[in-house]
Amino acid sequence: MFVCRVGHTFSMRDLLVGKEEQIEARLWSAVVALEELVEILDDFGQRARRQGLADAARFLQERGSRCEAQVAALRSAIDNNRAVEVDDEVSRIRTMVDG
Repeated sequence: MFVCRVGHTFSMRDLLVGKEEQIEARLWSAVVALEELVEILDDFGQRARRQGLADAARFLQERGSRCEAQVAALRSAIDNNRAVEVDDEVSRIRTMVDG
């Protein structure tokens, strides 16, 4: 068993599965937020171009490109994130609470 900072207890399996799921959910949240930002930057960049604001349009496009690269990196991290297989041997690891 594992006891967290606030006193909740978890089996090793539940703790690992929960943390893996939490990490994946947070990574997907970051992907969505960045994709939304790319859309906003693209919209503002188009407006800037139509208004003849070339420097602003370029800045917004460059930031959008950086965001797209970050999205690709996060998607790669998600794809390459392999959860620990909690097999019998891993389940036998003792924690401080177990003794």
